[in-house]
Amino acid sequence: MVLPSGWHTATALEPVIGDALPVSSSVVNFQPVSLDQLVDSPMISGRYFREIALAPEVSPKHFLDIVADRPQDLEVPPVWINDLSRAVRQASILFRSHHYEQYRFLITLSDNISGAAIDHLQSLDNRRPANFFQNENRRKLFENYTIHDFLHSWNGKYRRPEGLATSNFQTPVNTSGMWVYEGLTDYLSNVMTARTGIWTKEEFLESLASKAAYHDHRPGMQWRDLEDVDLMAYPLWSNEDSSYDNWRLNGFDFYSEGDLIWLDIDVTIRNKSNGKKSLNDFLALFHGFGGDTGPSVAPYSFADIVTCLNQVIPNDWEGFLMERLHSTSKAPLQGITGAGYKLVYKNATDEHFEYSLAMSLGKDGVISDVLMRGIAYQAGFGPGMKIIEVNGQPFALATLQREIDAAKETTTPLDFRVENTGVISDLCLDYHGGQRHPALERLPNTLDRIAEIVQPMAIAQ
Repeated sequence: MVLPSGWHTATALEPVIGDALPVSSSVVNFQPVSLDQLVDSPMISGRYFREIALAPEVSPKHFLDIVADRPQDLEVPPVWINDLSRAVRQASILFRSHHYEQYRFLITLSDNISGAAIDHLQSLDNRRPANFFQNENRRKLFENYTIHDFLHSWNGKYRRPEGLATSNFQTPVNTSGMWVYEGLTDYLSNVMTARTGIWTKEEFLESLASKAAYHDHRPGMQWRDLEDVDLMAYPLWSNEDSSYDNWRLNGFDFYSEGDLIWLDIDVTIRNKSNGKKSLNDFLALFHGFGGDTGPSVAPYSFADIVTCLNQVIPNDWEGFLMERLHSTSKAPLQGITGAGYKLVYKNATDEHFEYSLAMSLGKDGVISDVLMRGIAYQAGFGPGMKIIEVNGQPFALATLQREIDAAKETTTPLDFRVENTGVISDLCLDYHGGQRHPALERLPNTLDRIAEIVQPMAIAQ
């Protein structure tokens, strides 16, 4: 690789030691690798570069590598370094194995490069705004995303669904395992974000409640099961239209629905073993397969998952999983109940109105989606319409929220004036339930399994 003079680079590829560098440019020669590993090893490079060792006592080594448009953007608050170092330590304890020679958190900070976050076996590749590390409001959200991509090294890259582990790049993939690839990773990233102290237990519960409520309002689950969402991942991803998304479902449902299913698995193991076993034991067996290895892929089948779960605690895991993968009924909330909680809706600020008016809209009043067969759908509202007035007042989110709250004390319907392709019309909603925000509430006389799940794992002595 030939770089401009004065530039630096970072990648999981191993350089050839001892190469001379010409005066006019920087030339880096790399050791030979397979095509698979080359494709899976991104490189970042730039004039302004910084490398930070994470959890330096852990082997193999982990690095945070950053390139930026400006030198001042390379300043990383110590809290970020400490958080990611704790994530490295907790992942090492959880999986009891590593499947890379080194791991690199590759971060590009720029307002001139498109944003993306991509996972790889020996690195992640995240593109973020130039002032990313200086914005404290982003930390809790984006550290969760970063940990998600890091955990993919074990779940998705090393242990990979056999349908995604094709022999070459010309063979189409089978995406039926996305409920594990993304669903399990989504669950683990939330757990890890809590175990590292980035999230509190309450923030973990809030995230879980949001996912539960989301699927509690997905009528499309009555006809499209999770297995079909998995198999249709690429076509669903390609559709950017959110109209009636709740009925069609989309290529991201297996993240949060998979999250709920893996919570259910974790809680079931804990309850059946009286707290002596957990999903941690499954992960050590399943992702620690082969012990410490270099970069490689270990494909697995559905039967392999069932076998490994039965090694942890005997159960009808095949029936358990088949029921959840092919169910066309309600949201999979069994894990929440088994953990000692229930989903409730409290009277609190609802910024998008899915759980009150059964529709989603933005600050400009444009409706992005309407819940199929919900009260807004039945009243004639549809995606693409724009709300102009609420009860005779010009539309604003605060106005709508105020009128929803006031309607709790009356029997008068909410009146709306809407614009649809240039046509103005009046619609009304006979709704008096107030704003609704999802939350998880403790079930009396039950064990709090969530408190156990978010506890950091102790370093083995």
